Amino acid sequence: MQNLKCDIAVFGFGEITNMIIAKIVGEGLSVVCITNHVPFGMNHYTSNQVLFYSREEILGVNLSCEVSLVTWRNSKILIEESTDFYKWFNSDSFISLKNFFLSSASVYKDSHHPSTESKENLEASILQNPKFLLEEDLMRIMEKKNIRNCNLRISNVYGSTITQGFIGLIFRSLVTLNPVKRITGRGVYRDFVSVDDVSLAVIGLINCNQYAENVNISTGIPTSSDEVFEIFYRSGYCLNETQVPYMEESMKASVILNCDLLSSMLDWHPAPFADGISKAISSFRQVT
Repeated sequence: MQNLKCDIAVFGFGEITNMIIAKIVGEGLSVVCITNHVPFGMNHYTSNQVLFYSREEILGVNLSCEVSLVTWRNSKILIEESTDFYKWFNSDSFISLKNFFLSSASVYKDSHHPSTESKENLEASILQNPKFLLEEDLMRIMEKKNIRNCNLRISNVYGSTITQGFIGLIFRSLVTLNPVKRITGRGVYRDFVSVDDVSLAVIGLINCNQYAENVNISTGIPTSSDEVFEIFYRSGYCLNETQVPYMEESMKASVILNCDLLSSMLDWHPAPFADGISKAISSFRQVT
């Protein structure tokens, strides 16, 4: 077995993870990323303090890190308990002092009041929520391994290079001309936080000595979907809208996260949405 040490081990890879890794590297920290979805190939390599391994390659490694960061979307990898990777992840071949999981605001119920991390604010069907199920699975595994675990419940992330989420769909539609759904019949409000601020929060929590089992990463400020459309229109864009009626049984009207806990742990001053989205639109214009 190869013995490998790093500052940060990252499990999973995507647009948001890519931005977080860039910030981590900017702090002078070494990163090992374990993923089967690296866009530039499956073989591990070293570049700018980042070493990539596939889930198959990491089986031959004893990995020790200060902090681990899990970015998976659901528990599929952990449910497959007979897999070699699951056994490796649970074994002493993977050692970390503390772990963070990038969860989401989807675990919370519909509410016009900013939701704290309290269990009382979880949605009624929480046991069917993939992110929450993964929170529970990781907590169980990390407790067994004596690794301090924290779920980072992140509100709606946006950025000029982020294609996920409502704003990501708008940016993507400006290139593809695909229609963007506009909900009618009821105001829909979300808490939008820039990917730059999310990255700064993750870095801050990695370096923070305080601990909480769950931490919201958000602005705590509601923004309606209509406001988002209007900002893009005022910026000179013409969107291909398709109107869809609000359906209470399948849509949450308002999901806003209280960020008081995060503010008590860090010097947390996320960009107001108007400023953040203007910066993102400006960056988008430069590359399109």
